[in-house]
Amino acid sequence: HWLTRAETELAGRASLEQARSARERRAWPEARRALAAIPASASTHEQAAPLLGEIKREQARSEAEGSPPGETVRGDAVAAYRKHDFSAAAAASPPALADQVRRIAAGLARADSAQHRGDLGEAVRAIEDVIARDRALSISQGALAGELRPRLQRLADQDAKASLDAGKLEQAFAAANAAIRAGGRGDLAARRVLAALEEAAAELCRDAKRTRGEEQKRIYRRVLKIVARTSPWYEQAEKALEE
Repeated sequence: HWLTRAETELAGRASLEQARSARERRAWPEARRALAAIPASASTHEQAAPLLGEIKREQARSEAEGSPPGETVRGDAVAAYRKHDFSAAAAASPPALADQVRRIAAGLARADSAQHRGDLGEAVRAIEDVIARDRALSISQGALAGELRPRLQRLADQDAKASLDAGKLEQAFAAANAAIRAGGRGDLAARRVLAALEEAAAELCRDAKRTRGEEQKRIYRRVLKIVARTSPWYEQAEKALEE
């Protein structure tokens, strides 16, 4: 039978949560099936493609690391990693795995440095990279990712608002979406930024209609970078650029 709007939204959220849970367990096929099951008309559908890309990258890293799901690793390496003693964890791990641990440690240091100097965008990107690597790591299976997610959400929310206030609309859009990836669609601060970007896109589309040529194209291209593909302003800008 045809699903009602409420049923569609419920099914979409359930499939997305199943995909995220499978991802934490590194159950790649289950995660992909769950994403494929998200109804195209559900609001969560737009999150499926980016998440699928992240899952593919994590699976590739895991396979390159040479430690497939379920492989036993040394207990002292696991214990050291869980205590954030990355030097000891790397020392107790095989070479490929040790390299990934060192990359994670370097990523955390980069995030700390960026946050300290107020470069929130760089801090957000560094933490997202660490989370992706951690989820693919057999020694962790997402333990560090769970600890970092609240920090990522907080910094991304701050970056989104600061960028919006400064007129850096593209960075605000990227940061708001990073916050939602970390905390879910219940992140009200991120949703407020996205709503403001919808208004900004509407204004830009009005500005574009008052000009011509390359300037008009430049404005429309900017619209494509600050709203989701499901936005009517994205559709309007895309259509105008195709004409």
